[in-house]
Amino acid sequence: MKCQYIKSNIFLALLLGPALAFSQSTYFQQGSKENILLERLEIKAQKDTVLNFSFIKPFNRRWWVNRLELIKADSIPVSLTPIDKYNIDRSLLNNMEWVTHGKEE
Repeated sequence: MKCQYIKSNIFLALLLGPALAFSQSTYFQQGSKENILLERLEIKAQKDTVLNFSFIKPFNRRWWVNRLELIKADSIPVSLTPIDKYNIDRSLLNNMEWVTHGKEE
């Protein structure tokens, strides 16, 4: 009887395990263009705690795209050059699966 109970619990764990598992986000590779942009924006927004996160490596794409969207919408005050704006747009296009704002455009 006890063996049947153990087998049933193992079967349920194997059956429900994949449904309860959470997937991970993808990360940037070391030296990617997004890493360079991230470090540049961190330097430009020195006192902004939102962008001071270079100690967290590797960088999560979902989190990074969210921050880029905030910068683009001027929710985070950062002085951007035209090249910075171009690089932000390019990064958003390269990570379109994580973009939440402006998908209807």
